[in-house]
Amino acid sequence: MFVASFIIGVMTHEYGHYVMAKFLGYNPKFHFSYVSYDTTEFHKEFENIYEQYKDEIIEGADFPLKERRIELMRKLNKERFLIVSSGVFTTAMIGTLGFLVVLFFKSKPYTVIFFLFKPFLAKNAFFNLCLSIMLYGLGVTNFIYGGDELKLSISSEVSLGVFPIVLGVLGGIISCMSFLIFIKKSNRVLFIASGVLGGGIGAIVWFLLFGNVSFL
Repeated sequence: MFVASFIIGVMTHEYGHYVMAKFLGYNPKFHFSYVSYDTTEFHKEFENIYEQYKDEIIEGADFPLKERRIELMRKLNKERFLIVSSGVFTTAMIGTLGFLVVLFFKSKPYTVIFFLFKPFLAKNAFFNLCLSIMLYGLGVTNFIYGGDELKLSISSEVSLGVFPIVLGVLGGIISCMSFLIFIKKSNRVLFIASGVLGGGIGAIVWFLLFGNVSFL
């Protein structure tokens, strides 16, 4: 069950990116753990301006198409924010639905009801924050923040830690509350062990065996 829940969580999250990119007029491709999308005429115009006035842009000097470049940058950042946030929003909304199901049917066996909520812990902002900090501490990456939350901060032109920390803390609080409220003490160790083992197997199966698969 936990293997399937990991895969469902990843796919549902990425589908949110796919739908928004499609809505904005891109031609996205749905891969095993990410969504890629083509460039538009706006991207090409932005790149052409950069190539034409590269020296002026690097030096911070004025050039004829400076205002147009700023306008295009704002548009592209807005679209990037919408595409990235749609995956986060999808995860949060379906996770909230699962939380409500558990809340109203908590007398049922948790292994059945929690299945609707568990997949979305796989793409939880708290998990992303902990993982990125761990990888940074081990020297694997040069950035202390990562995931979609970092992309949201970049596209919003705010401090890099704003979205990772705020969403990570909120995700951690909700996850801990759900775990302590809905999982019986006698089942907590088993639940954690099953989640870690099942999630790990799900990651191996999905990322390694289906790493080159495109769905849409």
